[in-house]
Amino acid sequence: GDCESGYCCSKYGWCGKSDDHSFALISTVSAAPSTYSGDRCGPEYGDCESGYCCSEYGWCGTSEDHCSISKGCQPEYGICDQQQSNVSTNRDRCGPGYGECYSGYCCSKYGWCGKSDDHC
Repeated sequence: GDCESGYCCSKYGWCGKSDDHSFALISTVSAAPSTYSGDRCGPEYGDCESGYCCSEYGWCGTSEDHCSISKGCQPEYGICDQQQSNVSTNRDRCGPGYGECYSGYCCSKYGWCGKSDDHC
């Protein structure tokens, strides 16, 4: 597929806005690959979308380069490999693909964290 508007596709098939992506102009329109959310993350940008990891370089995605602690994954801004089956870094969602709610919260049958009777 093609990249979202404003993003370029690198010679390896990843969408982004860095020089590595721009110099390999293959395409600049449409949907990004499923392992890339198209968002930046980190101290200047904030959290990744739910289910995504924040790489050492501040990009959201789901590849090993994004999610591996040994490769610099930033757990403050997304999930990392040791967290994917443990506690969710997303404060709202829980269950398969999200992990458990924070301590003191319950996971509803619809996959949302909360403290109400409907959640617990």
